[in-house]
Amino acid sequence: MSRLLISQYHAEVDKVIQYGGSRKETSIRVAFQNLLNEYCKPREFYLIPELDYKTRNGKLVYPDGTVKDALRLD
Repeated sequence: MSRLLISQYHAEVDKVIQYGGSRKETSIRVAFQNLLNEYCKPREFYLIPELDYKTRNGKLVYPDGTVKDALRLD
């Protein structure tokens, strides 16, 4: 991952903290999603937020994000 992307992420987090006054995960989630999407672009992957899936025991879960390719393989 490039240092430029990480620097941009830190700047965005700092701005969220400055404007919003919160360091909660939910406040900075979008900044991390942006960082991960930029990392995935040259690899032809894409981050899908809150994509639900079923566990082996049938429970439905919603992770913060799932990285997928165009084939949508799990």
